[in-house]
Amino acid sequence: MNRMRALLSEFGLIMTVCRSSLLKQVILMLEDAENELPHLARTIIADTETAAYHLKHLNQRIVKCHALRITLKCLYGFL
Repeated sequence: MNRMRALLSEFGLIMTVCRSSLLKQVILMLEDAENELPHLARTIIADTETAAYHLKHLNQRIVKCHALRITLKCLYGFL
């Protein structure tokens, strides 16, 4: 997130530190054709957003698998 904020600040687009607010602002900035954000920067930021989305869902799956493993261990005494 800090890298994204730093990249955007190089083009005069200053953002808040709060992660949820940052993500909302990034979407608006990517849609704003009037700011001076180059196409390459837009592409990189959009790719970063996509990767962050997938990472979040992978982390959620890991947590669920870990919880299931603990439950099975408690119920059956193995794993």
